[in-house]
Amino acid sequence: MAFKKDLEKGHLAEVSVLNFLRSKHPRSYRVAGNEPELDIIVAEEAVGVEVKYDPRSRETGNFVVEVYHNKPSGILATRSDVWVFHDGIDQHWISTSVLIDAVLKQSISPAIFRADDDWHEKYVFLVPVEIIHQHRFGIHHDPIHAE
Repeated sequence: MAFKKDLEKGHLAEVSVLNFLRSKHPRSYRVAGNEPELDIIVAEEAVGVEVKYDPRSRETGNFVVEVYHNKPSGILATRSDVWVFHDGIDQHWISTSVLIDAVLKQSISPAIFRADDDWHEKYVFLVPVEIIHQHRFGIHHDPIHAE
């Protein structure tokens, strides 16, 4: 049940980012479900966007970046040019190549965990929020929920 609720909130974050993009790029569209390697395409710029909703980052001090989940996933499978980390309050915009470089330079080791109803282990990088803040090229205030 928690997965379904998290998925719904993630979709809300994607729609919120899409609406923000459409204010400047009206032909932007969401491809969730069809393209697991990205969430949004900015048609005018031919740019792919990956949206990661992680409100717990405000408590833990880390954004979760998936690496492997029964196959290469997340940062290893992305075709996006830009990642947007949404912490429930703000959108943090970072270039995919800058994100990869920052993770590698910090020598962050992957954490391994398994969700309640998931058969497969998930490998993730726990990227300190401060690293994203240092390397982001944009921030957009966007409170999509209150807790």
